[in-house]
Amino acid sequence: MDMALHCPACSVDYRIMERHFGCPKTAPDAEHVLRQVHRARPEVELWRQAWEDGERGSFRVFRNAFSSHLLAGEQGYLAHLEGLNDNLMRYEGLTFEATALFAAGPIARAIGHDGPLLAKDETANIAGSNKSRHFMGSLLYLEAHRRLSGSEAKTPLAVHGSGDEALAAAVVARAGEYPLHCFVPADLNPDTEEALRSQGAFIEKIARQTGETGDPCYRAFRNAVAEREFIPFACSGPDNWSSIEGGRSLGYELALQLAEAGIVLDHLVLQVGGGAFARAAIEAMESCREWGLLDTLPRFHVVQPAASFPFVRCHALLLAHVADAAGLSFDLEYDIDSDPEDETAILREFLDEESAQVADVAAFAAERFATEEVQRVLARAVANPSGFMWPWDAGTPHSSAAGMLDAVPHDWFYLAAGVLRTGGVPVIAPEETIAAARGLVSAHTIVSASATGSAGLAGLMTLKQQGHVQGKDAAGIVLTSLAST
Repeated sequence: MDMALHCPACSVDYRIMERHFGCPKTAPDAEHVLRQVHRARPEVELWRQAWEDGERGSFRVFRNAFSSHLLAGEQGYLAHLEGLNDNLMRYEGLTFEATALFAAGPIARAIGHDGPLLAKDETANIAGSNKSRHFMGSLLYLEAHRRLSGSEAKTPLAVHGSGDEALAAAVVARAGEYPLHCFVPADLNPDTEEALRSQGAFIEKIARQTGETGDPCYRAFRNAVAEREFIPFACSGPDNWSSIEGGRSLGYELALQLAEAGIVLDHLVLQVGGGAFARAAIEAMESCREWGLLDTLPRFHVVQPAASFPFVRCHALLLAHVADAAGLSFDLEYDIDSDPEDETAILREFLDEESAQVADVAAFAAERFATEEVQRVLARAVANPSGFMWPWDAGTPHSSAAGMLDAVPHDWFYLAAGVLRTGGVPVIAPEETIAAARGLVSAHTIVSASATGSAGLAGLMTLKQQGHVQGKDAAGIVLTSLAST
């Protein structure tokens, strides 16, 4: 099967045989981000057969969709996967197996939803979250290229952030026997630090300077990649596209599980911090529809906390441009150059009071997605990303869903395209709704999810309140991460 890596800013397809993590022509003046392109349909009939035979190993069932399988060949890929699985079993006591999809009827009744509600439980995954999938995809890609080159050396890996992401990176890096440097906040939780050190990770604490915007850990991570020649082991597509490939395994699983159950989702609600999880899930399900595994796609909605919602802001600006091009009503007046806290308050008021306008323009964008009216807006976003996405600047955010407070959702562009294509709506969940959602998951299931992990439910509750999800609709959420306490 032939594959390539497409950059929308370059309008170029890069060869998969060349080792790229990000676009080789990356520059801040345009949105350079690689997306995996399957030029030929993988034999998904093999997925169905393996699934029917009881195989549930995620990176085994879907292997013919992965670049590492193309690079290493069948025998080489399986031998490498077996070695990693042996190490994962030795250190963690489990390997990557399909996570459960279950009917969450008691939660649906508790929120007054009459339609089916399905939840996918990622808390049972490696390191207790979906993040480990992303790193497994990167490790397989990295190892396939290392073995092709004949190199014995294992270059140090670098990751930024704290909590779920750093821990998942450490677990997978250990299985691959790679050194890992974690660029983490100076006030990193001591329990998290201890867990990272127990995995053999090197801790590099980064202090925030007075008046500094953006993420200082991310800047330190990028400096280490540029100056110390570390490999970007990041759960972020612009830094390492193969992390999205690994994350797609969740969407592939979900497609097979829905087909097996004979259920068609009307809505899938995904939480967004950095955006890699939601982007990967959406891309996977889009591919599954293209390859004949799904007849229709759900509307893809996303949720961010009220403390920080740069993606919701970005999507609203994209809709404003679509509405302007189409002559539709969209009464948002947002001035990028004015006080960010004032403008954020204006945006929130608009989204609360004009949800019907948002729904109408979102539906128009979905119906007319392939037309110039929408594609020109996306092209404008590629050419001028800072006009749509910039670091969160409306105060220092604090939320119980701390895993969703990324200053910039680095995977915003392809995520926005996926949401627009299906008429989805990003929403802002108040802190009390996030707390209520976590409580409902705890009260009505055996899953111990964090506030971040259960935030998809908070998004569904908010969507219902705003009228975007109707009572009989079939909805899905993903419980992404395990509670730490």
